[in-house]
Amino acid sequence: MKNAHPTVVTDASVPKSRMVDAKRFVLAEIAAKWDKLSEQDLSALTCKDDLLTLIVAKYRLVGSFDRGQAQRDIDALLKSRHVHWDMATHGRDRQV
Repeated sequence: MKNAHPTVVTDASVPKSRMVDAKRFVLAEIAAKWDKLSEQDLSALTCKDDLLTLIVAKYRLVGSFDRGQAQRDIDALLKSRHVHWDMATHGRDRQV
């Protein structure tokens, strides 16, 4: 079965533009799921923990169950994907 979601990889044979496109696709999915996150919020993400922190703050999740559910939702959305959050701004790749 073909994976419908692009995966960002570190293979040197994959053009950087393709990795950037895949990152944009993932960020669009994140924005669709958590619509309280602004474009600025999404562009500032540097790791999966940043995403969790933003979701907890924007949606005022205070209980450990709510935070745990947010973490599970993030994990499900990013499952089998290696997103290089800061490839365009920091000169080195950080994978999720």
